[in-house]
Amino acid sequence: MVSIRNVSFRFEGSPNKALDDVSWEIRRGQYACLIGTNGSGKTTLLKHLNGLLIPLAGEVIVGGLCASDRKNFREIRRRVGMIFQNPDAQIIGVTVEEDVVFGPENLALPSAEIQARVTAVLTKLGIVHLRRRETHGLSGGEKRLVALAGVLAMAPDVIALDEPTAYLDAQSGDTVRAALRSLNQEGVTIIHITHDWQEAMGADNLAILHEGRMLTVGSPATILADENFIAKSGMRLPPLSALFSRLALHGFPVPSLVLGVNEAFEALRLVFDKGGDCNGQSE
Repeated sequence: MVSIRNVSFRFEGSPNKALDDVSWEIRRGQYACLIGTNGSGKTTLLKHLNGLLIPLAGEVIVGGLCASDRKNFREIRRRVGMIFQNPDAQIIGVTVEEDVVFGPENLALPSAEIQARVTAVLTKLGIVHLRRRETHGLSGGEKRLVALAGVLAMAPDVIALDEPTAYLDAQSGDTVRAALRSLNQEGVTIIHITHDWQEAMGADNLAILHEGRMLTVGSPATILADENFIAKSGMRLPPLSALFSRLALHGFPVPSLVLGVNEAFEALRLVFDKGGDCNGQSE
């Protein structure tokens, strides 16, 4: 679905490359996560997916179309919906309905189809009750969902998101994550930028970007099993993973790699059911 091939990029006036020979393949229908420290180049790479930035070298291909070819911009930007870190940067309508209508109107769709799309996406995201609300009075989580609704109304093949849960409370973050999972299960390709390991745990395709270079690409389990990648990335293991790694190191009969709360609970349940001590011996 998305093929990033040896992409390099330098901002004007900067002596250093923001991206240096970056490659990444994302299959149709995958939930892909890009993780890295602040300044690693994550947002810069995201903006190459629909032609907002043009590579100095290399190319980005989306569904067979080159994202840096101006004649493809209209179709590329329909195929790849972009959600920026600050939703206020892309919400332009006075009301929620006006904002969600904007995208399909620019596709010159019939009025009846536009209204049907708006109703469908607002219902899908559970925000149909916000339809007449003024956008300036929405909460941060509501704004993220409205921005997502505006993108969905254009029926994209790919949704690329720049830290969509940043600065949200736990409940709002869970709502946004659940919406993304639901969309992915329906076949939408998701590319999710984050600096939070916990958000990356369920990815089909995880990539670590470090100082503008792609450090590694693989499954979360494979990447987290090699602490060299974690050390090189400048990031720390998720607290839960770090805890179980230390428990295993000190002789507790638990797996050294645990990726989530459910897995941790099951591992500890087995230990207590066996009545094991720290050396795995029965009490």
